Amino acid sequence: MRLITFDGAKGVGKSTLISALASALHERGCAVSVLVEKTLMAQHQPDILQDAYARLKSERSASANLALATLHRERRLIISAGALARASAEVVLMDRWYPSDAVFRERVDVDALIEQNISSGVMVPDIAVAVVCDSRVSWQRACGRVRALDSKVIDSYYQHRASSKRFERAARDHRWRVLRSDHYTPGELAGQLLPDILPAR
Repeated sequence: MRLITFDGAKGVGKSTLISALASALHERGCAVSVLVEKTLMAQHQPDILQDAYARLKSERSASANLALATLHRERRLIISAGALARASAEVVLMDRWYPSDAVFRERVDVDALIEQNISSGVMVPDIAVAVVCDSRVSWQRACGRVRALDSKVIDSYYQHRASSKRFERAARDHRWRVLRSDHYTPGELAGQLLPDILPAR
């Protein structure tokens, strides 16, 4: 099983890219599964997560960010040992994973959070895809969706722009695979990834 993860700020087009890539993989005879971190995390004591998000909304403090990051890491360990360990698909596409800490965690050492995920045993993706675009474009997209911004953490364009910059910096530092969704269509981006996912085909 190959794990490909997709992270980025709100509105960059992760879900659309994942859908396009899943279709392209299916067309090539690849058994592919799409998982969503948020959905899998909600299966494990969702009330505790909701309380942590509520605390973060009211405080926006380093300690609240760290508490939420810890809960996310613990659930990623459960997902790694559960849904990912049991996956029978040739390729698993995961909508968000630990690189998203670089998007949503403020006032904390994001690099340390990422290292804690890896050192604790959270599954490391074969390819960590960082989907990025101009923050003005992703903000407009996010606010224009049917579900609107749909964020438990980010309320304003200022926060969105800061989180976008923070994520792009982390993507460069950690050498994640960066794809710009303001330069290419989802189908074109999927085509860029296919040779890395299925190099022998």
